Amino acid sequence: MPELSEDIRKIALFSTKNFGDISFNLENQISPTLEMANGIVEDVASIALYVGIGFAAFAGIMLSNFIGSSVTRQKLKIGILRALGARSNDVFKIFFSESLLIALISFLVSAAVSYFVIFYINQLLRDRAGLRVTIFDYGVRQIAFLLAINVFVATVSSYLHIRSIASKRPVDAIRNK
Repeated sequence: MPELSEDIRKIALFSTKNFGDISFNLENQISPTLEMANGIVEDVASIALYVGIGFAAFAGIMLSNFIGSSVTRQKLKIGILRALGARSNDVFKIFFSESLLIALISFLVSAAVSYFVIFYINQLLRDRAGLRVTIFDYGVRQIAFLLAINVFVATVSSYLHIRSIASKRPVDAIRNK
């Protein structure tokens, strides 16, 4: 009989277990609900991925535009710095700090808004759908991803805009040509 209790223990631990020609499929009252919720979450996750990519691209374009306009407004300063002998790399370092500050403010706002939206959606799913599990996770990985996107966009956009102005002759940058 010890073998029988071991087989029963194996069956209880797995929902489907094959013992030679015999197959057991265990279900309880919550299994259909969990399977339905899992299907809904997978569908919503695939839609949310594409919507999130679209929002990230839009936010990246807006951040790049903001940084670009900030650099363009300071074209005169860049021309003066270049006329005084500053290298393009030095000019980039000066204006990159401003871009990085803008990116960090953008990161803090987006992280806070994301946290509250995800908290609200999880609470809504708990209250209205009766789910007792947390569907959407917001942790260190997501925060790091937001920070990486913001710093990347700030670096690329400031580099491209500053490079285009700093590559001109200082006189042309001062005259706004």
